[in-house]
Amino acid sequence: MDFYPILPIIMKQTYRTRIIDKIFLGMLAVLLLLPGLRINHDEKSINENRMLATRPTLITNENKINNKFGIEYDRWFSDRFFGRDVLIKFYGLHGGAEGNLDILVEKDNWLFLNTGGSMRNFANMDRFTEQDLASIATYIDDIDTWCKKHNKQFVFIIAPDKNKIYGEHITKVIKKHPDSESRSLQLVEYLQQHTNATVLYPRDTLIAHKGDGLLYWKNDTHWNDYGAYIGYTEIMNALKIKPIKVKSFVHETKPRSDLTNMATNIPEDTTSVYLVPEIPSTEEIGGCNFASRDDTHCENKNYKVNKSVFVLRDSFSIKLGLYYVNTFRTVDSRWRYDIQKSDMDYIKNADIIILEVVERNINALPYQQFPKD
Repeated sequence: MDFYPILPIIMKQTYRTRIIDKIFLGMLAVLLLLPGLRINHDEKSINENRMLATRPTLITNENKINNKFGIEYDRWFSDRFFGRDVLIKFYGLHGGAEGNLDILVEKDNWLFLNTGGSMRNFANMDRFTEQDLASIATYIDDIDTWCKKHNKQFVFIIAPDKNKIYGEHITKVIKKHPDSESRSLQLVEYLQQHTNATVLYPRDTLIAHKGDGLLYWKNDTHWNDYGAYIGYTEIMNALKIKPIKVKSFVHETKPRSDLTNMATNIPEDTTSVYLVPEIPSTEEIGGCNFASRDDTHCENKNYKVNKSVFVLRDSFSIKLGLYYVNTFRTVDSRWRYDIQKSDMDYIKNADIIILEVVERNINALPYQQFPKD
């Protein structure tokens, strides 16, 4: 068969294929670039009823490289890319939490955070490297050594994620490894072997108290008043300080909370009942707001324990703050995990330093350093 008569046909088909490929690649490029063509510059999302992430800087105010720039930039872009509202709406129409991609909706009004590595932590998908463990141990040991040298107490506490206490309600995520192989336990074991610091991870204690009542809000990422009281008791026991006794319990409901407010198609929960410990209120400070990200300074003239406390923390210390303030003479707190040089005047005057980190954020610890004299 003579090949040459069909050669023009083959070349024509090849040319058409190349044109189609170019069109496809062009459309793909447009789709990839589209989310970044129009960034949302609003401060707050009306649909999600929350503040949007702010754009991070590569260089901090202290002229240091921001080691969390990549994570913070991803959070900023995820909050603001063009078409996000449409994508979330589509997600909601197909059984998700309309209003936010970051919520895992389970049966019986159970909501779980589905972002920030929360579900990876639940599934025990990640482990620390030896370098990470060594870096964290150096940071924790530096704080502990400095505290012992200056006659102060130091406690490091990992606040368990809700999914580690109520993981039996999660049906849409499969664990890769059992909790006995979790990253948190890996870190706790390493710190116990390589430092003399007091390290707390009250997962087992919280699980043991699950029969008392709900310890975390079903529609929130955090432990509730009673769960926080158990965490507070663990800290006080570690410090060899008698915790405030609970006089009685009040029952309350929480129809809406942070996860509910992040979505639009999740109904209120008016049936779940929570225990609120009633403690002897002694503080007379006013305006001491642990829910604020601002630096806080609290004083209590009617203190139970004549000591001052410096707390590095996140949102899990909001409820702990109520118990701290009713226990100690003064409480200073910073919403971060790193001790900066500007903090040294405070911790020099403190008797106790507490570092609290929610479990899903412990991957931020390898980047922390204790200020050198």
